[in-house]
Parts: sequence; structure tokens; C-alpha cells
Amino acid sequence: MLSPLSLTVIYFGSNSTTIASILVQEDDNDIECVIYDLSRILNNVKIKYSAIEKLCLCLYYSCTKLKYYIEPFNVQVLSHNNVIKFMLSKSILHNRIGKWALTLTKFSLTFVPLKEIKGQIVAYFLANHSNIEILECYIGIKP
Repeated sequence: MLSPLSLTVIYFGSNSTTIASILVQEDDNDIECVIYDLSRILNNVKIKYSAIEKLCLCLYYSCTKLKYYIEPFNVQVLSHNNVIKFMLSKSILHNRIGKWALTLTKFSLTFVPLKEIKGQIVAYFLANHSNIEILECYIGIKP
């Protein structure tokens, strides 16, 4: 159960084929507890996105999937990339990032520059260790 007085944070990461994120909240002892984790394998079109677009897609995807968890809270978004800060601060952009940013305006998100934090490592781990081989077995055609 999420507590309104505790710090709520979204960590997210991406690689060439997957995006992943985790929603964490600190308990009374300042220990981060994972509330929810998400990962998604990108399709052929989204694989062609730039690295920045994949990060923005990851934030958009995470917020839309976890909207009932994060709407009532002030959520910190931690990222190495200042494009996320730009995305959250500018309301008018005319590309797909702009569309995602417009959707994110209904959430109370605050950008925080990221230094190495343990929760971010979990998001990178989820993004980099997705099980793509199993998906290929079901989709691929054996000769």
C-alpha cells in the first residue's frame, strides 16, 4: 500500500530492444520497497527509435500503466538524461515526444538528476535481461 507521506520514485531504463521501469517507495526506515516493475520488448518500429525516444517512451509507458498508483502522489523521476527534464517542463512539442509529454501533464512528476542509485540498477537489469529467446521461439519459423 502506498503511503502519501513517503517518497515515491520511478526508475527507468532502456536498451536497443527493451524498456523497463520500477516504482519504489521509501518506508519509515528509508529503505526503498519495490511497488511495481514493468518491462516491455519493443516491436520492429520502436526498435528504430533513438535512445532518447526510447527513454521518453519508457517514462510514458510506465506512467500510463501505473496511473492509478501514481496519480495521487508527487512522484520523482530520476534520470541521467536532461531530455526528460525538458520533456516534463515544456508543454508544447510537435513530435511523438510532445504527444507523450502532453499525456504526462496530468501527473505530478518532478525531475531529479540521477546519480548512481540502487533502484536504477534494477531498472537497467530488467531492460538488459529480458528473455528475448523465448519470444523468438514462438514467433520464429524453423526451417
